[in-house]
Amino acid sequence: MLFKPRDISSAKLKPVEWPHVTSGVLVPRWHRIARENAELLKTIPIESPPTSNNAAIQLGRIAGGSRARGKTNEDVLTETLFAVACGVMTKLIEAGWKAESSPSLQTFFVRGDQRHDPITRVFEIANGTASVAEWAEFCNKEGLSGPLAI
Repeated sequence: MLFKPRDISSAKLKPVEWPHVTSGVLVPRWHRIARENAELLKTIPIESPPTSNNAAIQLGRIAGGSRARGKTNEDVLTETLFAVACGVMTKLIEAGWKAESSPSLQTFFVRGDQRHDPITRVFEIANGTASVAEWAEFCNKEGLSGPLAI
């Protein structure tokens, strides 16, 4: 035996076939993260994610309270934007978009001939490399509005 787990809980992990990783592992994780960050997400409309890294850090520090106190700005930024992306992804799923499996953990959401990568888009908007106006236009066209909290 090359590896013997120290704790029994890891020995109880069940293998997941690749086609089911998105629906069986990632989607539940996104829902959990969105629920855990409800206080933050209730302040952020889907059509208007943070438009700068500083705004995201400020939101993360306010919502994170004492949990955010010992973290670097980079950690707060990453956690905040990923929580926002999880909120966006749960709203897209609710609106009938399907999370597409891929050989990487990058996830595209598809419906008909449309294809979007919400994680990348949220980070690009905060970095100023994507237009929040274009995102807002997409949300309006899709009937997506209001807070990200689930």
